Amino acid sequence: MYKRNRLTRFSVFLFIIFLSFQLQGKNTYTISIEQTESELLVDVLIKCDSLFDQLFIEESIDIKSLNVMNYKRYGDTLTLDKPLNNFSIKYEITKDNFSLKDGTIILKHENKWTPQIKNLIFDAEIYIKGFDEQYYIVSANYNQKSKSISIKNRQMLSIFLLPLDKYYKTESDINEKALFIYNSKTIEFNDTLALEFKRSYHFFEEFFNDYAFDYLSVILIDDNNFNICQSLNGMITFGKNFQDMFLASPEYSWVPHEVCHQWWGKNIFLKRDVEFYRFMEESVTEYLKSEYVKRTYGDYIYRKLIGRYKYFYNYATKDTTQIPIAKIREMNNQITAQTIYSKGPMVLSATSRIDGCELNNVIKEIYAENAGKEIQYQVLKEKLIERITSKKMQSVEKILYGEVQYPKQ
Repeated sequence: MYKRNRLTRFSVFLFIIFLSFQLQGKNTYTISIEQTESELLVDVLIKCDSLFDQLFIEESIDIKSLNVMNYKRYGDTLTLDKPLNNFSIKYEITKDNFSLKDGTIILKHENKWTPQIKNLIFDAEIYIKGFDEQYYIVSANYNQKSKSISIKNRQMLSIFLLPLDKYYKTESDINEKALFIYNSKTIEFNDTLALEFKRSYHFFEEFFNDYAFDYLSVILIDDNNFNICQSLNGMITFGKNFQDMFLASPEYSWVPHEVCHQWWGKNIFLKRDVEFYRFMEESVTEYLKSEYVKRTYGDYIYRKLIGRYKYFYNYATKDTTQIPIAKIREMNNQITAQTIYSKGPMVLSATSRIDGCELNNVIKEIYAENAGKEIQYQVLKEKLIERITSKKMQSVEKILYGEVQYPKQ
């Protein structure tokens, strides 16, 4: 009897250790969203495995209560009087501040609709109340039956609420996964564009040997004020002018770039506010797009694409100071944008032709080893040094730091 009790206690002890190990390193959001006629009522609980004393939330949001007595709010920054590892807050979002003219409600990470902790990787459970009879609810891993969104190992939370009377939804298969297309009833989603999304998804699913999300949702919005194209968790959103841009030159389009972000950027995270941040986030993605173009449209179109990169970079930087790729953290003008989107992939394309480099395999290895984690340029550099000589690596970095202008093509 004594031995059995001792074994039982020992088993419980081991279970507690195992459970503690399982819970270590877990950052979680639990969010409830409910709507009234003009507002969204939001209740958020954040639990972290480390202390924090600063959060970011849109300054127009009306905070009703939170679990701290003293804090300072300046703009979109909320500073707590003492560090915490759990935080609860209730607030109201005025729908008009987050809506388009057609009634679409956009809750994007960049809009800080929910409290954010810098560079936090987290799991989240979001409960949606009272929307399903009026809206399509579009987000990564939304479960229609349980009325919730469950995500794991993410840095961003984004939800689109599309009015049922203004949008319609079509569904098709991408291998075993679904492609959902939502578009405004006032505009037709082009069949060639839909095919490009499918082909791009096929390519990158094969390239990374992984499904980034359970499905991909694509949203076409007919609103002149929605003049952006963006890849979010499990979805890609764009305005009607981007469909026109695609039809003008489909072989050079933005589609594979945005689809690629579902893996590189949304399933592997690039450390922000450091050297090479934009290069790692956007230049690598644009390079992978060029690899898609080579496979899908052939070498001739691929070479023309590289030529376009050089032309656009020359045009943007003509008679101006050329900014090193390594130093660009924000793309706030044509010069920085073309340095990242044009010169960056040129550098990577040239690097890929160095004997022994195997750049595509390097990127695949980085993804396989770091999906769901945050990385920065040093990871890429170390992988390249394993394959090419230090002299060759120095030549690459001279271009990235602006000491040499062009890679050999």
